[in-house]
Amino acid sequence: MKATICKVQFDIDYLCPNCRLHFRLSNDDIPQTRESSVECPSCLESLTVTFPEEFVTFPIKSNNKKKEVKDPVIQKAVMSMKSMGFNLSEATSLVNKAYHSGITVADLIKEAIRNVELSQT
Repeated sequence: MKATICKVQFDIDYLCPNCRLHFRLSNDDIPQTRESSVECPSCLESLTVTFPEEFVTFPIKSNNKKKEVKDPVIQKAVMSMKSMGFNLSEATSLVNKAYHSGITVADLIKEAIRNVELSQT
């Protein structure tokens, strides 16, 4: 059985020539260009860091995906319709079609169910 890489931990240690502080950059903090500027956390000296040609970095994926903030009215209506027997995708679709700003949860559910009844006739 073959294992797959799920996460790469990568650290680079630096030495500030001004204050002699050792500091470390990890994962997302590591510069992704061949030459970049880094600030010493102790003396705040601006340092230029150059990576050798043979230095290989792995592409770093950010886990900071922006999550879509949904209206709580929509979430409550979808969950209510799901408890009535609709599957999640049906409930989400129906609620999104009937939603408009300022609508209450109860009215949103009524509108979504009315759309189901109209589509069946």
